[in-house]
Amino acid sequence: MSDRLFLIDTDMLVMLGGSGTLADVLASLDFEPKQCRRLAAATEQLRRGRVFKDTYAATVLQAALRTAHAIAPLTERPANPATFDALAAVSDIDLGEAELFALLAEHDGHYLTTGDKRALVALATRKEIAELRQLVAGRIICLESVLKLLVDRNGANATAQAFRALRTHRTIGVLLSEPQARSDEVCLHGIDSYLNDLIKKTGEGFLYLPQATGDGAKTSELEDEDHDPRRLHPPQGQAGQHPHRGAARLRRRGREGPQDHALSPRPVARPAACLEGQGRTGPEGPRRPRRARLHPGEDSPPGDYRRPCGTPALGCESPAEGGWATENSSPSSPTSTASTTTSTRRSISTSTSKAGPTA
Repeated sequence: MSDRLFLIDTDMLVMLGGSGTLADVLASLDFEPKQCRRLAAATEQLRRGRVFKDTYAATVLQAALRTAHAIAPLTERPANPATFDALAAVSDIDLGEAELFALLAEHDGHYLTTGDKRALVALATRKEIAELRQLVAGRIICLESVLKLLVDRNGANATAQAFRALRTHRTIGVLLSEPQARSDEVCLHGIDSYLNDLIKKTGEGFLYLPQATGDGAKTSELEDEDHDPRRLHPPQGQAGQHPHRGAARLRRRGREGPQDHALSPRPVARPAACLEGQGRTGPEGPRRPRRARLHPGEDSPPGDYRRPCGTPALGCESPAEGGWATENSSPSSPTSTASTTTSTRRSISTSTSKAGPTA
């Protein structure tokens, strides 16, 4: 029997079985169906696993279960129990993954596909199992690598349709959403963003990286301005940044020109509004000592439309008494009115200066 086997973790069995894409993945990696192996407990996990039932529809799990029955279960146990025990002792690696990792470390011809990123990061970074990292490096196929193979082989739209019922999975819901699937180039760019993020966490050379050979491999850079990569993970070693390199981007249906109705970057000083006959809008100069200005423009000369509250209009003042005229008083001349007004203002100013500020 050949040492070359394709090991499938149960979470990837749901992905490939539920989408019906296992045969395409095997063909892309030059494996035959008889070379596939799954965990012996996979069928029970698919029937009773609470996590799977809470995430996927019943039709998806039924399709995955049919696929599981068509794959031979693993009967071989790890030859070195110490390797299995060391892996099982890591908190982010469960027993099934510990078995798969241990077999992968013992057989150079085995490859493993899994979608558990926490387990992959733990295997790649934990010091107590550091020697195992070198034994499995380059033979672990993550979910993003599988999606990249399928998009390159079948196209983004066909791949998205196959995984349509699996969009309840967070990564599938983003990478194979309708906007992403409209273009192979856009879809592959998003997959590469997720893949580079995982490479950054696990280190170079740890994951198996497929090389795209179809139309989607022409370029990894987007030319579509409508694509917004900020909703995806940033590429390896780069921060998520808008393709216009910091320039403000307006909504497509909003203003078109970058300078239409643009706001000034700093406040612009403008003169205060001043209407004729209505006084100033604020104090004109420095405040006088020992005197509070309770209202802006209170010491401006009263005009025809500005007078103390409750006083009649200018021109109805009694020149003889210095007070306000009654309804029967005759209007004074402009000259006497102006003199009386000036005298009244001087009297008020003198009284205020002598009294001083109130407590």
